[in-house]
Amino acid sequence: TEKRKLFQVIMFGQPELDERLAHESVRQLQQRITFEYRLGSLSRRELEFYVSHRLRVAGYSGDNGTPTSAQLDAPAGVWGDTSGAMYIADTGNNVIRSLSAGSLGTLATPVALAGLSAPRGVLVVNSNLYVADSANHRIVSISGTGSTLAGSGVAGSTDGVGAAASFSSPSGVTVDGYGNFYVSDAGTHLIRRVTPLGEVKTVAGSVAGSLNNDVGTAARFDTPRGLVAD
Repeated sequence: TEKRKLFQVIMFGQPELDERLAHESVRQLQQRITFEYRLGSLSRRELEFYVSHRLRVAGYSGDNGTPTSAQLDAPAGVWGDTSGAMYIADTGNNVIRSLSAGSLGTLATPVALAGLSAPRGVLVVNSNLYVADSANHRIVSISGTGSTLAGSGVAGSTDGVGAAASFSSPSGVTVDGYGNFYVSDAGTHLIRRVTPLGEVKTVAGSVAGSLNNDVGTAARFDTPRGLVAD
């Protein structure tokens, strides 16, 4: 109204935001900005403070120690197996942690996989530990010598078998009673099915994203992260 603000909008953006706001079509919006602040580069002292803060609130520690004193960084997925062990996708540290009998450990990533990058979903099927290796755009097994179930390592939405298929930031992963994996492919807004032989097929959603209840590829999701099969 003329005298009262019904709501406030806070915008964060890169320098390109200034260019957008300078456009004549949003002139009235620009006129209503009452405060702005520009973030500059950090000084050496500010950088040291920031790194120190990050190490306090998020980190990597606790192996073979008391789990409650451990540090993880942005864990995004967890799975419990029938033996009572738990597996945690320690996303910010690019590793999988295990919690069993009150002890926390880190599982070694097989050399053949050349490391994980921002792992998110994790599950165990037939004693094999599978991971949605999100930033590497693939679904892998880190058991034994390691193997890639599906995904080329390059972001995409192609259906196919094994490395001929592509994902974009796969996030959640679950399995049905027939051994088929289902993956919430966050970067493509799709739900994908992966057979035990690595055949990938899109079963729901569209790369256009959005929100719409419907059947199969007529449905729409926006950056799906988690899913579960009952």
